[in-house]
Amino acid sequence: MSQAPQLLEKARSLRSAGRMQEACQAYFSAANADPQNLAAWTELGSAFNAINRPQDALQALARAGRLNPRHVPALVEAARAELKMGRPQQAAAALQRATAIEPNNAELWREFAVALHTGNAGVQSLDVIRRAHELAPEDTETTLVLGMMLADHGALDLGLPHLQAAAAKRPGARELSVLANCLSSLSRIEEAHEAIEKAAKINPKFPGVPFTRTKIAEAMGRRDEAIRIAEAAIREGSAAPDLLQKYANLMRQSSNRGGAIDLLRRALNQPHEGGPAAIGPVWIGLGSLLDAEQQYGEAFACFTKGNSLGAPPFSAERTRLRTEAFMQIYTEASLEAFPKGDPGERRPAFIVGMPRSGTTLLERIIGSHPEAAGAGELETIPRLFASLPSRLGVAGSPPEVLKFLTPQSVGEVAAEYLEKLSSVAPGAARVVDKLPHNFLQIGFISVLFPGAAIIHSSRHPLDTCLSCFVTPLSRAHGYSFSLAGLVVEYTEYRRLMDYWKKLLGDRITDVVYEQVVADVDAEARRVIAALGLPWNDRCLAFHESSGPVVTASANQVRRPIYDSSAGRWKNYEPYLGELIDGLRQFL
Repeated sequence: MSQAPQLLEKARSLRSAGRMQEACQAYFSAANADPQNLAAWTELGSAFNAINRPQDALQALARAGRLNPRHVPALVEAARAELKMGRPQQAAAALQRATAIEPNNAELWREFAVALHTGNAGVQSLDVIRRAHELAPEDTETTLVLGMMLADHGALDLGLPHLQAAAAKRPGARELSVLANCLSSLSRIEEAHEAIEKAAKINPKFPGVPFTRTKIAEAMGRRDEAIRIAEAAIREGSAAPDLLQKYANLMRQSSNRGGAIDLLRRALNQPHEGGPAAIGPVWIGLGSLLDAEQQYGEAFACFTKGNSLGAPPFSAERTRLRTEAFMQIYTEASLEAFPKGDPGERRPAFIVGMPRSGTTLLERIIGSHPEAAGAGELETIPRLFASLPSRLGVAGSPPEVLKFLTPQSVGEVAAEYLEKLSSVAPGAARVVDKLPHNFLQIGFISVLFPGAAIIHSSRHPLDTCLSCFVTPLSRAHGYSFSLAGLVVEYTEYRRLMDYWKKLLGDRITDVVYEQVVADVDAEARRVIAALGLPWNDRCLAFHESSGPVVTASANQVRRPIYDSSAGRWKNYEPYLGELIDGLRQFL
């Protein structure tokens, strides 16, 4: 009689006791004693995964797969091994097969979504995690992952309720740190600080905790504290790649920049769970430090490497079609015909443009006025726009259904947005929403708030695009991971802005970053006048403001005006041929 059953039970007992190496040996003996034993091969693969031997796991799971290609536990373990080896596409393929076998298994759909997300599959991962949530709406892990993915794709407002629900049901370090990160990105710094400090009390070494504590300290202007938190995590070995990148950014102005460079070089030579893509931010961070050292060739190589590892999908054709859709639906005639919101409502003000074009600087100047407040980068306008089909009860894309707007629906949407502003900045006469990509929504904004000020912030095209390329933007900015993508996005942005200005004329106030740097007094006065506010000298002391800054410009806007970033592209001219050629019409 085969000894396989006894060996299998022994292996399970050893695994339960945490004796994993011995368990693997026992599982291997059981599988060899009965090569047709599906459970033995599958559990051997799972045990190898548990001790981080994914290659061995895949060999064992291949044997299980030959015995039964539809054995879901083996497919799941194979996917986990593929993820450990940095092969998310193969992991997703295995999990897709598993969901086809068990289509009502929410956990499988969730793991499938995570694999897709890890592999930068774009909105497909959101479709899959929503399927998981439909199957198990009360499952805390699924709710958490849905919120995380929405936030990671830039839909912070949509992700926040899910993160809040998960943290309320399971208030652990992971849940609270993810919630704090989302809150901080929404400029809700006090709530974020409260959540992250709770997480730190539970597990200060959980990877998301030191990163978010560092991020929040930086946003609050506590740079030295942010550096201390990051360095403590690095010394303790609990620094995730995103924290290493954040640390690098903080150390750009430090006298110990060389030490930080050495630290990041060592980090890049160490294995990281999640494979090469996980260390993309570390390459970006190293590039940032080398840039500060004026080692531009090596810096650009680091930026290129980091972006190539983390690049999400980007479609040039979809980007061009997006522009066409807006230009077709918003015409002079249709804008005249659409029902409008209250023309006397002046509280909302919008700063639009490409990311890294000076929008944060303008927000700080305006927010320093005693009658104004900065709301950060609100996702509310895009969310309201996306909700139009369901609100209006009609099928079609949001641009297409605008023709079904009624005075009542416009009033309801405008009221919801104003309620958001009241929660962010109660009592302010002007509240600035500086989400740069609201340049897509200028037509919609002009319908909701025909009296609102729209400030268009621009900067030299090559400086703008280079800054996007060397700054770790979210996956929502898929164009920023390549020079080719930046050429397409910038071209379409300029095409659409020219169109809006043709339609709306002086409703849009153009502000050029280089002119602000050259004469901040004159430009600040012009911006404040465009908002319909009286001049106040506090607007020139914006760098003394204690308000939080959560964008990549946090360090810059806490210093007086400087011009070192103007013409930065010239340092990289030998490497920007594709960008220069693609944007020549704008130079």
